[in-house]
Amino acid sequence: MLRAIPSRRTGQPRYHFRRIVPALLRPLLGKTEISLVLHTSDKLVARERAAALYARTGQLFRAGKMQHPTKDDLLALYRDLIDSYEAALKAQEDSAAKVLEAERAQHLIEKADLVTKQSTFLNTVLPHMEGLLKGLGQLRHTLEKREVWAVTEKQGLQNQITTLCGLIQTSLPHNEDKPDGQKSSSKQPRSMKLSAAADIVAHNARFDRLFAERFWEGFSTLPWACSMEDVPWQAEGYEGRSLGYLVMQAGWFFEGHRAADDCLAGVTLLSTRLPKTQTPALSALLQEARQPRWQIWAENAPFDLKDKLKARGYRWNDGTDGRPKAWFTEVPQAQKEDEQHFLKTEIYLREVALLTREITAWDRFSARA
Repeated sequence: MLRAIPSRRTGQPRYHFRRIVPALLRPLLGKTEISLVLHTSDKLVARERAAALYARTGQLFRAGKMQHPTKDDLLALYRDLIDSYEAALKAQEDSAAKVLEAERAQHLIEKADLVTKQSTFLNTVLPHMEGLLKGLGQLRHTLEKREVWAVTEKQGLQNQITTLCGLIQTSLPHNEDKPDGQKSSSKQPRSMKLSAAADIVAHNARFDRLFAERFWEGFSTLPWACSMEDVPWQAEGYEGRSLGYLVMQAGWFFEGHRAADDCLAGVTLLSTRLPKTQTPALSALLQEARQPRWQIWAENAPFDLKDKLKARGYRWNDGTDGRPKAWFTEVPQAQKEDEQHFLKTEIYLREVALLTREITAWDRFSARA
């Protein structure tokens, strides 16, 4: 049978296996019951280990009744049972440690891959930025000469060209940072007045914010929103969340993986109304992005329950960034109490003081969150 005994150190229940020794064998074993620690707080794991012990103790009892061994022989069988049980536990612990080590290695590989992608993106995009800037200058010149558009339309287009020029110029490095022969001919300043922006919107803000803050000033002091995470695409009937797939389902097509085209596609997508609620996609994004969110940390969570945490959306932090070495998740204010209840009733199985931290759009998606 299983027996749960609270740990004196953590208060968590620790399961034990307990089985009564038949009266005939008690004088030989010198015990009235066999009690072993199962070394887990997960009830399902405890049941598996208890079932294996039940089978092994059953073999021991049958041998004692049918083979009529001496006391020393029966005690030797009992020691073999204990040794095999401890060896099985050691093998499980070694396997779990290897799995954790593999997950940590995968995390480091993903970090290295992110840095590589950032460098590749920068090396690919920057040489083309000045060409795009010149093209916009030619477009401005053409616009000033043509009389097809009304004055207000022409002014609106000129304002958009000015904004795009400022965004592109922000991406260009300082002249002194460029290799010889690649000095920028533009005299516009590198920094742009980002303070005029109410929010920075990116389709994958978890990647883009880290990238932008690494190379350009100003982005770290502004609130960010993510058009992939902050719009309820799935609830509105869309499949997937990639920009190209969402745009296609909305009825458009564009050449992806080009910065200017991606920006235009994102703006066009956010200008539509969501099919079920008829809410403007941009309004839904801003409403979600501007709500406070909470990080909830599952410090010292039982290793046996890591898969349960991963299935619920928890992410592992390795502790190298100054934050706890633990699993954590991020939820809206309305889901905070439910998430705390989940941890207390299904992970820790007791009342526990959970580490929580409020996250706003000013820190969300950044290395500071």
